[in-house]
Amino acid sequence: MDNWSREFEDVCGVYSQISKRISEKAPRDSVQAAYFQLTQRIEYLDRDLDSFRANPSLYRLTDKDIVDRKQKLERLKNESRQIQDYLNGGRDYLFPSSFEGSGSASSFARGQQNALLIMENNDKSLADQDKKLDVLAGVVGNIKEVSLSLGHELKVQDKIIDDLDDHMGKTTTKVSKSTKMASFLTKNASVCGLQLTVLALLVIIVLVALI
Repeated sequence: MDNWSREFEDVCGVYSQISKRISEKAPRDSVQAAYFQLTQRIEYLDRDLDSFRANPSLYRLTDKDIVDRKQKLERLKNESRQIQDYLNGGRDYLFPSSFEGSGSASSFARGQQNALLIMENNDKSLADQDKKLDVLAGVVGNIKEVSLSLGHELKVQDKIIDDLDDHMGKTTTKVSKSTKMASFLTKNASVCGLQLTVLALLVIIVLVALI
């Protein structure tokens, strides 16, 4: 949960406390002081929300996130106006006659409880979304690391292949030179053998003639 959501939850708690004071018929002065603090904190939340709308990517928020927060804040504003109406118009304006002395829950209290339940559910949904986004960010980070490792490995393999090509080229050149030398030696060896054969025949002929 981010700072804005935590502050919103705290403000909802203040609103709930003020509603409880009203239901317990607390002095209006104490309700008025608490309500002033409530309105100040709602204004801070509203200003922060304007900053979110101006640059949502900076706060890692989507348009849907901003709209959801705007709707929650508007509901809280509407509920807080009922407190202002109570302070301006008296208890009879805010609560039905059955509230006075009967001890039953007022329509205002029921509405406040429903609003808080909705806000809590929205906060849970936002928290779940934040968790899923964190998991997704971790997966993306892992994929990036794997991609960088693969890129480095490919560079190493390319260098090895280039070195192997150079070595094969040098080996091919050496083999070609050796083949030419062997062919030359074989050819020369055949010529020398023929010369020796002719010389031997001449020697035999001379010996025969002398005998």
